[in-house]
Amino acid sequence: MIVYRSLKAVDLPDLTEIIQKKWAPPELRRHEQLAGWFGYLVMHFFSLKQNCSWVAVDEDSGKTVGVLLTQIIHRSAGNTAETGSGNSDLWERRMISGACADALKERGFGAVDPMEAFEDSARVMHESFGERKPDAELLLFALDEDYRGHGIGRELFDRTIHSLEEEGVLDFYLHSDSSSAFTFYEHRGIRQIARMSSNLRMGDVENVELYLYEGTVADQLKYMNDR
Repeated sequence: MIVYRSLKAVDLPDLTEIIQKKWAPPELRRHEQLAGWFGYLVMHFFSLKQNCSWVAVDEDSGKTVGVLLTQIIHRSAGNTAETGSGNSDLWERRMISGACADALKERGFGAVDPMEAFEDSARVMHESFGERKPDAELLLFALDEDYRGHGIGRELFDRTIHSLEEEGVLDFYLHSDSSSAFTFYEHRGIRQIARMSSNLRMGDVENVELYLYEGTVADQLKYMNDR
């Protein structure tokens, strides 16, 4: 049985394993310490930003098998969000970030800046927004390969949309790339507004194409009601 709840520090080992299997280059995956560093680096980066979270846990095995982290930037009234839908309060977010930082230090990478590697391409693509940036960003969406095809990713996404609705969020954006299942978003009517080539490697895929998507909470609620 799959249960859904907010992200906790105890989820990190399983989630970092999912991340390193999917996105770490082969040369990193051959070295356990470097692969672990990669997974915790990604989780550290996104845990610092997220304020709304959903994870999927296999209750039988206790394994965390999926995650969707979101940053609510502002509500429709324009107020800055400090927490999201009760899913990840500030104390828990600090615990998660601290656990990631401790894991990085154990691997000898305590001084690393997790933000730097992700910013340049995003900054260029965000010019497509024009004067107004959407209310929320879907930061990290990952699922264990062994659990795909059972509706878990769809459930994580639907729960996130309902959380955004509760927070008064009108619209959102997300990044994807040609190594990922980006057609999931297109099937739901989420619009691709920018793409760019890169020399980045995601897992076994070289020179991935980067995509930027934008959608509205209202459209996603309609999609779920019509499904």
